Amino acid sequence: AGYKAALEASLAVLKAAEWTPAALEQALRTLAEHKGVAAGKVFQPIRIALTGGTVSEPVNELLYVVGKEGALKRLEAAARAT
Repeated sequence: AGYKAALEASLAVLKAAEWTPAALEQALRTLAEHKGVAAGKVFQPIRIALTGGTVSEPVNELLYVVGKEGALKRLEAAARAT
């Protein structure tokens, strides 16, 4: 999956997810499993969209700290920009 496709799939899952670190991680790992890709292929586009870089705290913790509204806005903007 490309960057944009990964972000769009992640957005769909995250909008419905309970906003706790454990639930966010499980939702994204399940998405990766359903897509048949390594978890990093799902996590890395989110990390880049939220931080602008490829190194950060674990993505589930990063999402939780940024907050649902802010995180979804950043991911939507990144998906539109690609």
